[in-house]
Amino acid sequence: MIEKDSEDLERKNVLIITAVATYEILPKWGVFLGPGIELESQHNFAVLRFGTGTLYLFKKDWNIIPVLTFDHKVDYTAWEISIAIAKRF
Repeated sequence: MIEKDSEDLERKNVLIITAVATYEILPKWGVFLGPGIELESQHNFAVLRFGTGTLYLFKKDWNIIPVLTFDHKVDYTAWEISIAIAKRF
């Protein structure tokens, strides 16, 4: 539940699509930033996503990446902790 214009807005099954650029500041540690959109049946929001993560080699050309992400939206913000799996080509 979030408050929007003095009323509660319930969020269910939210999908966030972003296009981010990543910069590796130290070996195996990077930051990313980019715009996106949060899609939900009642109301959609524009998103600015910022985050950081570190690479751990899992197998040849595969990585496990713990990620900390901050999403800024017009009416609210959110922090996320996640784990990504990546394949290098």
